[in-house]
Amino acid sequence: MRRKITWILVLIMAFTCMVPACSSTPAASVPSEAGPAETGEAEETPADNSADTQGAADEIVNITFMEVLENQARTEWLDGVIADFESQHPNIKVNREAIPWEQAHDRLVTQVAAKAVPDVLETPANWLSEFAATGAYENLQPYFDTWEYNTEIADIALSLGKSYDDTLYELPYGLYLVVMMYRSDWLAENNIPVPTTIEEYYQAIADVTDTSQNRYGYAFRGGAGCWGLLSTLLLGEMGTGRYFEDDNATSIFRRPEAVTALENFGNLYFNGYAPQDALNWGYAETVDSFTSGVTGFLVQDTEVIGVCLDKLGEDKFNTAMAPAGSDGNTYLIAGHVGLSISSYSEHKDEAWELITYLMSPEVNAAWAETSWLVPSNKDALNDPTFAEGLMAPVGTALTDPNVVLYSHPDYLPEWGEFYEKFSVNELQAYLLGEQTAAETLSNIAGYLEEAQAKYLESK
Repeated sequence: MRRKITWILVLIMAFTCMVPACSSTPAASVPSEAGPAETGEAEETPADNSADTQGAADEIVNITFMEVLENQARTEWLDGVIADFESQHPNIKVNREAIPWEQAHDRLVTQVAAKAVPDVLETPANWLSEFAATGAYENLQPYFDTWEYNTEIADIALSLGKSYDDTLYELPYGLYLVVMMYRSDWLAENNIPVPTTIEEYYQAIADVTDTSQNRYGYAFRGGAGCWGLLSTLLLGEMGTGRYFEDDNATSIFRRPEAVTALENFGNLYFNGYAPQDALNWGYAETVDSFTSGVTGFLVQDTEVIGVCLDKLGEDKFNTAMAPAGSDGNTYLIAGHVGLSISSYSEHKDEAWELITYLMSPEVNAAWAETSWLVPSNKDALNDPTFAEGLMAPVGTALTDPNVVLYSHPDYLPEWGEFYEKFSVNELQAYLLGEQTAAETLSNIAGYLEEAQAKYLESK
């Protein structure tokens, strides 16, 4: 087995300049097949103070957990963990609410407006500032300070959880990086080497496209969440991992090379290297196109590896580093996902009990392995499992000096709206011929500059 990677040091060094400025939990266990503990009717008790206290202790508290990154294997595992949690906490009943990714953001916007937010929420990085700024998320710091495992969470995870207003509104359970997934059998059939640069990547996409066999090179994401993958290729081709110039106010998307990069990306669609309906593809459609044999290349977060493995097997696909940019460096977004508590919850203590169970060392490690993420627990981070085999590109990313890890400006309250709505509308307007690449990037730059100006003014 390969020597363990010193994850924490690498992560902290990588992120140092990138993040802007209650009770103990029983020992965690891995999930079992056991279901929730059954409960009977509450017994009547005499009307005295001690009896009232006992009655309150026996009362079942229902809390809702909103899951947004669902897939079958992960959800089945999570149900087992929740069942174990309920067996150890017979007074707490967890109602898991699974919302498809493409619907989850809008659902939460509606819930926040109505102040009817689930008790515990799975919070992707891109949503944290948006919803924390509304007052919908509880500050977890007072709970965290008294938690028995509060020294076991990696510093970088805590920094990311404090990306809005330097307040712990989220406890990240996993860190993720994008990797390039490719149909190794298609490349072998065409004698095409695995691409290592963006230029080679675009050429390989063209070379494996064969519409007579309903084969397209690229799992093009033109719909919800398109910015995550688009920005990886734009910033890579531009050779930068930043969003603003040295003045911290002017968007880098006003650079002339940004227009060229967007035009090169758009040509993947215009030249027929992706199906025409990919204009509206989101997460599910891009992954399905890859696993069903319609597309040959997919750049996506590591959590998709498990789905690909189940559908294709290791003999038909493999993973590699995302392609390098114009300066020889690979630019990768370092994202995270975590758990938050609604500020409107009437059961915050019970919500925190669930979070601490899910974040305990053993469960956190198992969750990350099931979800193909990098765990936020220090001990689990040292497990070489998270840097070998199909996860090997992650190990490379965290040790290779030619890999630059960067963050989206998700400290901006407007970032969630930009990511989920604005950028999608702008890209689709370009792909439909309603505006040029230069006009598209000017609109994007203007939105980001306005949000940045408001943020800087508030500091």
